[in-house]
Amino acid sequence: MSKVSKLTCGILAGLAVVLLAVVIRLSVINAGLTERNGKMEEYGVRLESMYDKAYFELTDSIRNMQSNLSKLTVSSGRTMQQSLLAEIIGQADSAQSDIGSLPLEGGCLMKSAEFVNKTADYCSYLMNKLASGGSITAEEKANLKGLAKSSKTLGGKLCEMAGDIGCGTLLRDLGENGGGIGMGFDEMNRAAFDYPKLIYDGPFSDARDDSVKPRLPAMTSGEVRDKVAEELAPFGAASVEYKGRLSNKADVYNYEVTMMGGGALYVQATVNGGMIALVSGSGSGSASAENAMAAAKEFAAALGYDVEPVWVSKETDGGTYVNLAPVVNGVIIYPDLVKAVVYDGGVRGFEAYNYLANHKTRKFDKKYRDSGEAAAKLSPELTVKNVNMALVPKNDDEILCFEFECEADGEQYFVFINADTLEETDIFKVIKGTEGYTVM
Repeated sequence: MSKVSKLTCGILAGLAVVLLAVVIRLSVINAGLTERNGKMEEYGVRLESMYDKAYFELTDSIRNMQSNLSKLTVSSGRTMQQSLLAEIIGQADSAQSDIGSLPLEGGCLMKSAEFVNKTADYCSYLMNKLASGGSITAEEKANLKGLAKSSKTLGGKLCEMAGDIGCGTLLRDLGENGGGIGMGFDEMNRAAFDYPKLIYDGPFSDARDDSVKPRLPAMTSGEVRDKVAEELAPFGAASVEYKGRLSNKADVYNYEVTMMGGGALYVQATVNGGMIALVSGSGSGSASAENAMAAAKEFAAALGYDVEPVWVSKETDGGTYVNLAPVVNGVIIYPDLVKAVVYDGGVRGFEAYNYLANHKTRKFDKKYRDSGEAAAKLSPELTVKNVNMALVPKNDDEILCFEFECEADGEQYFVFINADTLEETDIFKVIKGTEGYTVM
């Protein structure tokens, strides 16, 4: 064989080896991609299953709440009542967890979450009342009947939405703005299934609670941790540990704060700006109204909130509740409400999501009616105890009102009269035994 032929054979043999290697490599890559695609598909299926599970567990919890609320309206035994209340609170907690698991914007879930929270709070109040030797009154049973009716409406809508969309399709249906399921929740918000307007922690304590829109630069979890540590150090914070990130009403970092005197606080601070939005912890011993207001104002100011105490609850072993809000030219700005719970050892509860969602510069330069004209519109059965000017949230609007704190037949009411039209804008009745008072 000539030298040329030998050279050609050698080249061909080399090319064959290279081609074989390429084929083998491509086979490996293809196998890897196939495996990866399989894992991604499996992950998608698992995620879809998780969302479906949360939705149908939410539906189940609401239906069980409705059943137990209905039973409670006809129950007369203290033991049974306490058992039913405990079940409702547990079901409400489960429903709240399921709402938080759904991959939807907070706005379209707002009304559902608000209703679930208020039901749990009201049942907790009744539990404490029974534990203290009290009983459920006919009026309170009427309130429970209203909550049961609302639960039935919400549960029916959830079942209807599930039937329209179909089991196992929630994730695929989501798309932009939540798809059909998101539109279903939006429809419920607009329909605004009503429930009893009762308060035991001050007027507009559940003021319009929109999602927080980022207005400040984003910060890292480490930068926010240092800011949280600095702001809470004067109140006994010893160390701050990062616990993860969450997105619901706002993008927040979660932290656990160990206190010098023992115990811990759970803290949420916004990714944008590092504002402390929520503080949750336990405490004991009551704080006087005067001390509670001073402690709440100092705490809020240290966290960057320019607010004044506007309402304080009765002193109880469960803590003294203080509502704070900006006050502009003598007008209480209720949409920007901040809430605090104060014990003998200081502030152990704080929530500022309304402030973060709604705070802005407001001017009050329009000529309005006087308080005497507004008072003339009140029922003659009401005795006025205090009068303030207040900006109040109403649907998607804000209305300047005269706030009348009143009494009638031993009951406490807050009546809000439009400062322009002199029409009644809102009326709140304070639950008996939980009265507080405005401090403006």
